[in-house]
Amino acid sequence: MQARKREYEDRVKRRSLCAATRFALALLLTALPCRAGDDEADAPPVVGRPENFSGAVGSYRISYAAAPTKLAVEDPLTLTVRITGNGPKGHQPQRAKLRLFPPDVERDFYVEGVPGKDRHLPAENTWEFVYRLKPKSTAVKHLPSLQFVYYHDGLRRYQPARTREFIALEVTPRPQAELPVPAVTRVPQAPERFYDLATGAAVLRRGGHGEGFNLPLLAALVLGPPLGCVAWYVVWWRLSPDADGLARRHRSRAAQQVLTALRALGKDAAGERTAALVAGYL
Repeated sequence: MQARKREYEDRVKRRSLCAATRFALALLLTALPCRAGDDEADAPPVVGRPENFSGAVGSYRISYAAAPTKLAVEDPLTLTVRITGNGPKGHQPQRAKLRLFPPDVERDFYVEGVPGKDRHLPAENTWEFVYRLKPKSTAVKHLPSLQFVYYHDGLRRYQPARTREFIALEVTPRPQAELPVPAVTRVPQAPERFYDLATGAAVLRRGGHGEGFNLPLLAALVLGPPLGCVAWYVVWWRLSPDADGLARRHRSRAAQQVLTALRALGKDAAGERTAALVAGYL
């Protein structure tokens, strides 16, 4: 009887110790969020989190604008997304976490982010994110509706914000590229005699189809270079004489001048004038 009583008391003690341990762990887990940083305290719950959750906490609204709205297939348009609202620091809109476009947007558009043009406007509590969209076909008639999913810290639930604008697009076919017209190349035609086929004894005949050598042309080819060299030497010798040549030319020119002057004196010329001309020449 005493053994059963002691066994019962030991069992009660063990249950009390387990209950106290569980209570202490619960108090510790309850106190941990209070000692953690602000980011962990404001972190939204994991349970029920949507796949397109943007990571933002607070209250927000979304709008967008696009230009141009009239364009050809695969021409780019600039889409500016504006997200306005308030939220704790560290849980505000960030491009890396945005999931704005519907899953089927790639069916109609080529989507490309332009982070270099993003802006944060603290005075307006607004974040602007810029994208470049290119329609794939003329079947595209409007821009898709965007959705920004955030965690509303007041309502304690995930809240979607959608664009209310309806932006129609006018997509025209892409103009065909005009290829340059190639210039017409004229192929020189061979003479008719090139198409004649020689047969029989004509095949062994020299000179083709009975045509002999062109002797004048052959003589010009053989004698032309030597004659040209001789002519060039004569011209060079006349234009570039040596000292003796220059002296002979000077004497010949002086004699011609004296003879011309003597002829001009006539038959009645004085002896003194003639002697002066001869002395000048000598």
